[in-house]
Amino acid sequence: MTFTMIPKPKHGSQQWLENRWRHNGRCVFGASDIPVLLGVSPWRTRGELYFDKITPPTVKEETAAMRRGNLLEAPLLAEAGRILGQEFVTPEFQYLKERLMVSFDGLPANYQDKTPEVIVEVKTTTAHTIESGDDLPDDWRAQGWAQSEIFDGIPVFFVVLDRRQNISVVELADNPSARQYILEVTEEFGQSVDASDATEQHIADLDSEQIASYFKATDKIVEFDEEAMLLVVELDLARRTKAEAEKQEKAAKDGLAKILLDASVGTFNGDAVISWKETAGRESFDSKAFQKAHPEMFKDFTKVTASYRTMRLINSKGDK
Repeated sequence: MTFTMIPKPKHGSQQWLENRWRHNGRCVFGASDIPVLLGVSPWRTRGELYFDKITPPTVKEETAAMRRGNLLEAPLLAEAGRILGQEFVTPEFQYLKERLMVSFDGLPANYQDKTPEVIVEVKTTTAHTIESGDDLPDDWRAQGWAQSEIFDGIPVFFVVLDRRQNISVVELADNPSARQYILEVTEEFGQSVDASDATEQHIADLDSEQIASYFKATDKIVEFDEEAMLLVVELDLARRTKAEAEKQEKAAKDGLAKILLDASVGTFNGDAVISWKETAGRESFDSKAFQKAHPEMFKDFTKVTASYRTMRLINSKGDK
């Protein structure tokens, strides 16, 4: 099966993200999406991925982990080349095969002249110790199989700076069945995205904050059944319990404070059971004074946060 090479925009840029989101109006998936589809991602659910795929992507601020990986990619790729005995470069293309839109960290330097014979994936981790291919976590394996499938199953080597600060180069064992399943699941899931078919399972994977971000409030009214009303009762009980717990906490702290006074530690049978020590004050910014002194500058630096939804209980009289 053939693949298509598409000039790659700057990694992480808006255009790069959009290339991994849609191609000719069809939903496509980057290799890092595949662990989510296979249910082995420690970071995202299929429901989150679904709503990410129906929502235009935006550039996100670089995290410390992303920064570390970006800085170390070139030297780790060079080390993989030294160990494997050939030069690797980061290709200037993204590779499209069916619904897979894959970027590679490293391919042989002559990758444009012929189909590559090997792939290198660069990883840095503070969570894993990697000594052999058996140590590769499931989400990395899924990503590697997706990359391998672009070229019908060529070897994938991971060069890893692991939690011990050791560098190793290990080969991912091929799994033709997994590669075939990846093609099938991306097609099935991609069709549901193209049809905007939000199945119950997709929604079941989300929490209230995620649903609020994906579904903006309208004037729509939903009639609850008895099962939904049980959730209303649970929410009411939880909020009452929380309020009562906060009252009990305050009463206990007030009582202990009257005993401790200026003491910083309380003991029982000689063992410390509570401390009440001074904490240094925090600096704060007087925004009202700044606005009064520099109104124009205050306006230039004022940001309006995104809207959000608030869930309130309404009693039988309509009060909130």
